[in-house]
Amino acid sequence: MWELQEVPGRSKILIHTANYSADVQGCIGIGSNLAPGGWWVTQSRKAMQQLRELLPPEFDLTITHYVPEYP
Repeated sequence: MWELQEVPGRSKILIHTANYSADVQGCIGIGSNLAPGGWWVTQSRKAMQQLRELLPPEFDLTITHYVPEYP
């Protein structure tokens, strides 16, 4: 799990395993795939392990707002 720091107007934002929106409460949930027919992600633990192997313990992260266009 990682904690985001120095986020204006926010505190205690974590990046952690989560499959459903109820699991995050303002945090960032990690998953490998979008579940078919639903608004949740799958394989959260596997995805988190892959990130742990790829990322250093501390790193810079930039998050931008993106709204996808749907047909």
